[in-house]
Amino acid sequence: LAVLESINATAGGGEIWPVGAGGSDPCADRWPGVTCDVTGTHVTELHLYSSPRLSGTLPDISPLKKLQVLHAYNNTGLTGEIPPLSGLINLRSVNFSFTRMTGPIPSLSGLTKLEEFIVVTSRLTGSVPDLSGLTALHTFYVADNRLTGSIPPLRDLPALRMLILSAN
Repeated sequence: LAVLESINATAGGGEIWPVGAGGSDPCADRWPGVTCDVTGTHVTELHLYSSPRLSGTLPDISPLKKLQVLHAYNNTGLTGEIPPLSGLINLRSVNFSFTRMTGPIPSLSGLTKLEEFIVVTSRLTGSVPDLSGLTALHTFYVADNRLTGSIPPLRDLPALRMLILSAN
């Protein structure tokens, strides 16, 4: 709940969710954009796309150990770096496209279930991180950013079908 309260704090024009309203629960109360596991105890998906009030930087999301999907695309008010993803071993999909997020792509090391990483038309800098060991990765799409450097080796990526690095 603390992570969601922190995300709520980035909503400049009011709350995204009814955090703290009488001990409300994101799973039991079925907050919009929040999906939980069948037990109703762990957040598994965050869909924060096109939230006009979302602005500033996202907090540390590492406490969301069961998180599988993290989508915050089409939020031009989002700035700062993508939060660290290491340790989120269940993560399958990440999308921060059409934001104003800056800084490097975080380490993706150990995210063996990651299938897609998409950050298009943002302001990421630095180089493409090591992708080795990401055996489920089928889409790596980071076009139209400010990335530099060389492309890391692409061996040991049996599922990779789409690699788009253009306009960097």
